[in-house]
Amino acid sequence: MAKPNPQKIKEEQIQKDIVEWCKRHNVLVYHIENEREFDPSDDKKWQKIKHRKEQGVLAGVSDLHFPELLMYFELKTLTGKLSEKQKDFIEKVKINHDVFLVRDTFNGVTIIKKRIELFAKNEMNKQIRLMLDNINTIC
Repeated sequence: MAKPNPQKIKEEQIQKDIVEWCKRHNVLVYHIENEREFDPSDDKKWQKIKHRKEQGVLAGVSDLHFPELLMYFELKTLTGKLSEKQKDFIEKVKINHDVFLVRDTFNGVTIIKKRIELFAKNEMNKQIRLMLDNINTIC
């Protein structure tokens, strides 16, 4: 079987793979919906987007949030670049959370494992130590 070409892997696939890994290892992660570009002539879509914006959906929010690990992942392909709104979001949340630019699944999983080990080592959270035990048992 041929190895996937990293140049052709899409952000959606990286996200799907990381979320799947987290599910298998009981790591709490969730995707945050972003405000998207839209065609203003599509009235139904415009109403839906307007409703979501009124509920707090923002442009530039990072793709994945790991609340127990106090971090966000912004996913990009090897050639992807951060938008100005993404940079603004990162500036606002980096006071209380770390934000990692993740370009492939392997690096994303490595960051998660290291973060869990750090939290477990510092005894900051019993749940995270349990997650580490679970990962070591499964792997």
